[in-house]
Amino acid sequence: MLKYQTLEHLRSADLNVKKVVCDRFLSELEIYRVVNASQNSVNTPAKNKAIILLLLFFGCRESELRLAKKSDFDFDEGIWTIPADNHKTGKKKNKAIVRPIILEIIPYLKSVFALTPEECEFAFATSYGQRYDVVNKGFQISIPQYINRNIKKAYGHEIEHWTIHDLRRTMRTHISGIAPPHICEIMLGHALPQIWGTYDLHEYLEPQAQAYSKWFYKLCAIIENRELVGSKGSMERASNIPLFSSQVATALTP
Repeated sequence: MLKYQTLEHLRSADLNVKKVVCDRFLSELEIYRVVNASQNSVNTPAKNKAIILLLLFFGCRESELRLAKKSDFDFDEGIWTIPADNHKTGKKKNKAIVRPIILEIIPYLKSVFALTPEECEFAFATSYGQRYDVVNKGFQISIPQYINRNIKKAYGHEIEHWTIHDLRRTMRTHISGIAPPHICEIMLGHALPQIWGTYDLHEYLEPQAQAYSKWFYKLCAIIENRELVGSKGSMERASNIPLFSSQVATALTP
C-alpha cells in the first residue's frame, strides 16, 4: 500500500483538462414521454421507476438516493437528511443537506420503502437488501437508453440524448419560475456563493417546502396531461398551468 499519494496535489487545470459545461434539460413534452415510457415499462424494476420520478421531483443527485437509509426520512418532522458522507460536498464542508418532505410526496415515498423488507435499512437497496455501490454506473448508462427505445416504440419519435444527471438540471430549470434563485440552489444542495454562504447558514426549509409543493403539482400536471402529445406525437398545447385536481394530486402514487 502506498504511504503517500504523490499525484494527490494535481488539479485538472494542471493537466490542461477543460470541463465541458452541459446544457441538456428535458422539455415538458420530453418529461411526459420519459416518465410515462419508464413507468409503463413492464421490464423496469419498480425501484428504478421510483428513482426516475424522485430525481425529477427532488432534483437530488442519484447517489443521494442510492445511499439513503429509511431512517434519513423523518415523516413526522417532514425532513430528509442527507449525511455529509452521502453527498458530493459533504466531506469537504462536513455538513449535511436538509430537504423538506412535503405531505403530497409522503404516500409515494412510503410505497417505495415498502418495496424492500421492513428490516432492510436502505431505502433503495439492491435485490439482496444491500446498499448500492455508487461506483457502478450501469444504471446511469443503461436506463436512458432503455427508456429512449420505449419512447420510440410508444410515440414513434426519438428524443435527443440525455443522461440521469440531466434530470437534476431539468428540475432546476423548471423551478426557476417557482422560487427565487437562492432557494432553487439550496433545493439542489448547492452552497450559497462566497460571503453570502459564509454568513447565511439558514436552511430555508419553509421556502423550500413551498417551492416543492408548487413543483409537485406542476410535475403531476406534466405527467398526466395527455394533451401534450397529439395524434402524431407533436405538442398540441403546453401545460403551463398545473391541474390542481384530486386525480393529479395523487398522480405519483402507484
